[in-house]
Amino acid sequence: MKHKLLWFLDSELKDDWGHYANFAEKIIGEARNQNLETIVAGNRNVTDSLGRRLSVRKAFHGMTHSFVPLGKVGALLSPVIGSGVHYRELSRWLPENGNGAIAFAATANHRHFPALAKWMSNFAAGAAPILFVYLRFHFRDPVSNRPLPTAPLVRRGLKLLEQAARTRPIILISDSEQLADEYRSITSLRIEMLPLPHMVPAEILANKHDKNGQSVCFSYFGEARLEKGYDLLVEALQRLQRIPEWRDVRFKVHSYHHPRYRMETWTEQLRGMPEVECISEPMDSNSYYRMLLESDLILMPYRRSTYFARSSGIFVDALAAGKPVIATQDTWMSEQLKHFGAGTLCRDSDSGDLARAMIEAKKSLPQMKERASSGKQAWVEAHNTNLFLTSLVRIAEAS
Repeated sequence: MKHKLLWFLDSELKDDWGHYANFAEKIIGEARNQNLETIVAGNRNVTDSLGRRLSVRKAFHGMTHSFVPLGKVGALLSPVIGSGVHYRELSRWLPENGNGAIAFAATANHRHFPALAKWMSNFAAGAAPILFVYLRFHFRDPVSNRPLPTAPLVRRGLKLLEQAARTRPIILISDSEQLADEYRSITSLRIEMLPLPHMVPAEILANKHDKNGQSVCFSYFGEARLEKGYDLLVEALQRLQRIPEWRDVRFKVHSYHHPRYRMETWTEQLRGMPEVECISEPMDSNSYYRMLLESDLILMPYRRSTYFARSSGIFVDALAAGKPVIATQDTWMSEQLKHFGAGTLCRDSDSGDLARAMIEAKKSLPQMKERASSGKQAWVEAHNTNLFLTSLVRIAEAS
């Protein structure tokens, strides 16, 4: 094997909460199982516990916050300044010789692209790592079919990566065909498809949980955000409260939110409803998996404007655990449900249709659970960390 080193790069790798931390831990653990030497460069504010477990170098500023005050000028300057900062941090924290290394940029957007291009161009001939850039964010609004404000920066960053790729090995990877197609429309860079691996522990995958007559539990994961349809969920539950025949369903709702999202009004309405349990703190992995295990169905009314092409770790975990879902029509998730798992779809940004889907799901839940269970094995075989990392190394070896 030519490639014996993995440089895992993630400026958002900071704490134990969220899919990205779970993803990092699984991939890095699998790399070490495969005898790949690893360097993990994460956020400079990484928690002590995560930093010790993964031997994280405190390398990067976060790249999703502003480096200058916002406003029209700030919105343009912040990514440019942030990209310069990221380049300097890449150069400071990683070796000058990348021969035999796979550099994996796990969370890359328009701020990262120029920095990665400049960093790769600075390696001497024959001393550059092979760089994989994981595409996670789209640059078009599917409703209006217009470019988002970040689109010019995305195009500029990709052009710089194309220039660097003339003499240095750079490959884009995606877990969504829709997202890959979007990028193929504006770049000549090679794009490889790798299924997003699930994060569910083996003991939960094997668990056949018997709820012993407990009431049906519908769950919402992933923090309180408008892009994830948190407000739609509240409005749908308000509608269901008025339907006499709606009985024997309880809800677990992850209501934690970052202060910038200002979701208190919706959460207060939820707290006043019977049979609704709000989880107001960030969930660590153990809490997340326990809630997943106890759930009968996962609610994912994510807005199409954000999730039409983006994958979802929660969705991948739900199908791996054999859980039915309610997802939004015409999204990456609805495409997956055509081939794997079980679920019911609702219209985008329509709380009334979400309530309808919830009623339908309750009526057909035994059949949905059976379909979800029968499709689980095929999903797990296609969406696991071993396959993901083995495929990454294979692509590197062949390049």
